[in-house]
Amino acid sequence: MKLAWLRDSEKETLEPWQSVLSGAMAGALSAAVTTPLDVVKTRLMTQARQTVSSAGMLGLKAEAAAQTQVVAAFTYKGVASTLQRVWVEEGAPGLMKGTAPRCFYSACFSALGFFTFETTRVYLLMKHLEKKKITREEKLDVKLT
Repeated sequence: MKLAWLRDSEKETLEPWQSVLSGAMAGALSAAVTTPLDVVKTRLMTQARQTVSSAGMLGLKAEAAAQTQVVAAFTYKGVASTLQRVWVEEGAPGLMKGTAPRCFYSACFSALGFFTFETTRVYLLMKHLEKKKITREEKLDVKLT
């Protein structure tokens, strides 16, 4: 997007609004593309992992232990199996859960980051060119005198 704007405008740098828009679109796109992997990561991180023994427990504790055991029996095994299981059980909507909030969040922070990067890059480049110009002029003055 940056290259397209620079090519069409024949300018050397982006306008600030173009930097913001480029960053926002890049952030939103990357968030949308990686949402299925984020869903898998979240499922793997939040699953029940322990095997619980209800031996010696009575009443509510034994019932809670039995429920935990049932949940633990259905835990995800790894990235590929989790991806497949979510696809089979919930389809594409299951893999895309949370896309809108992730895109919004990523778009905001990527817009801010890209704008800051571009603005700083242009500022430093201009300072460098000014310094180089002054140095060149000083050398010319020395040669002329």
